Amino acid sequence: MDSFAVTASDRIIFHHTHTEINKKSRYIVNAGSVGQPRDGIPDAAYVLFRGNKVEIRRVSYDIVLTQKKMREARLPETLIE
Repeated sequence: MDSFAVTASDRIIFHHTHTEINKKSRYIVNAGSVGQPRDGIPDAAYVLFRGNKVEIRRVSYDIVLTQKKMREARLPETLIE
């Protein structure tokens, strides 16, 4: 999931790639995961914190090879697809 929320004064504001951190706000950061993308982007996601900035980044990976290894490990086909 390529978004995160900033909560201030009972408001939720979604940011999809980056924002600056405000010390008066509370943050929930969710970069998502590898596999089963809810936003249709199959790349792995991670969060980068630098100073007062937070950014969600993406990295591509070999999905076909990953699926092959999952089949070899006998994981459920629903997870592989």
